[in-house]
Amino acid sequence: RMIEHHTMISTEMRALPEATTRMPANLDERHTNKLLVLRQQEDVDLLNRYYVQQQIEAHQEAVTAYEAYASGGDVPVLQAFAQRHLPMIRQHLEQARA
Repeated sequence: RMIEHHTMISTEMRALPEATTRMPANLDERHTNKLLVLRQQEDVDLLNRYYVQQQIEAHQEAVTAYEAYASGGDVPVLQAFAQRHLPMIRQHLEQARA
């Protein structure tokens, strides 16, 4: 379900002309490194723990960013986007923590 939501949010954001210059085309170095570490995990338990840890961190960062933009964004359509999707991202954070 979370993957469905992420796909929906990404698709919706890419359709907003105001967002096209604000979305990165590729992962930054920090996220690329996290992905590499995840792919290198051979122990299933370590893989699961690392994955959950990364999901929690990523959703915490997303909640912080969406909260900031929802309350003080400089592009109204993107601010509305952040306000609309913030509850779902908070829910995902809680699911990752559970």
